[in-house]
Amino acid sequence: MEQFFSKALSQCPFAEIPIGQYSFPISTPIILALLTILLIITCPCWGRKRTAKATPTIGIIGLTGSGKTALFYTLKEGETPETFMSEKENSAIFDLSHCTNKKNSNKKYQYIDFPGAENTRQKFFNHPDFPNIRKLVFLVDSTSFKKDVPRIGSFFYSILTSPTLIKKKTPIMIAFNKQDLLYLKNSDDDSDDSESEPDKHGEQNRRITHNIVSLEKEINKIRTAKASVTRDLSDAVPIADDQKKKSFFSFFSRSKPSPQTGKVDTIDCYVTSTIGEEFSLRSAECRIDWCECCVIQKSLEPIIDFVCSS
Repeated sequence: MEQFFSKALSQCPFAEIPIGQYSFPISTPIILALLTILLIITCPCWGRKRTAKATPTIGIIGLTGSGKTALFYTLKEGETPETFMSEKENSAIFDLSHCTNKKNSNKKYQYIDFPGAENTRQKFFNHPDFPNIRKLVFLVDSTSFKKDVPRIGSFFYSILTSPTLIKKKTPIMIAFNKQDLLYLKNSDDDSDDSESEPDKHGEQNRRITHNIVSLEKEINKIRTAKASVTRDLSDAVPIADDQKKKSFFSFFSRSKPSPQTGKVDTIDCYVTSTIGEEFSLRSAECRIDWCECCVIQKSLEPIIDFVCSS
């Protein structure tokens, strides 16, 4: 190699640089140019930052015992295994083509079953894949909804006020699970077994409407408490007339000088004062749907429709 360089550059009038017992005329710029070419050839991606594209995520959340893990495995494998409470999430990438032929059923998502215990709930918002969540399925145990509604409302409020989810307008499906146990309980309480099919649908609609109204009332209780705290703060956010017409969870920005630097920064804020209208899920900034389902009986059509919808 050294003899090759000596022969090729023998006519160049540059200072000689000794290499071992040989010496041949060569210049520093030529050495740098040759090294640069060598690096470009051996490292095609040199100087280029490459990032793997994140897989869109479907989040499965809810309180402990609502059936999240059972739903995860039923969607993944088509079977509902016996599950147990865990403080670690389950995660897998798969499509739903094995359980439906709906449009987009062959589209792969990363499904994550997040733990529902209160002491691990913050892990949901701090999870590395949280920014990649495309849709949320919020599972509710219908048999214990009445006594759990304060905790369900608190959890759901934290979701509705998440800056990441608000900015992305992440769609949410509230799925009231364990309808088989609910029907069994109602049949034991009702001596008339001749209820017609239309009556059953009417009862289902009344039940789910009652649950949604109860959830909205709980959210409004939290909203009122938050509003009173906000009014007591010295830097409470003023609400303009155009903001009063928006829903309680409207997202906007304001400018405020930094006390440390004096620099004016843009700060993301929420309307946290009473607007005069009761909040409803229909008026939320994101799309919120609700349904009844039964994971153990694989009655998941509304959830599958929600995941496959564009």
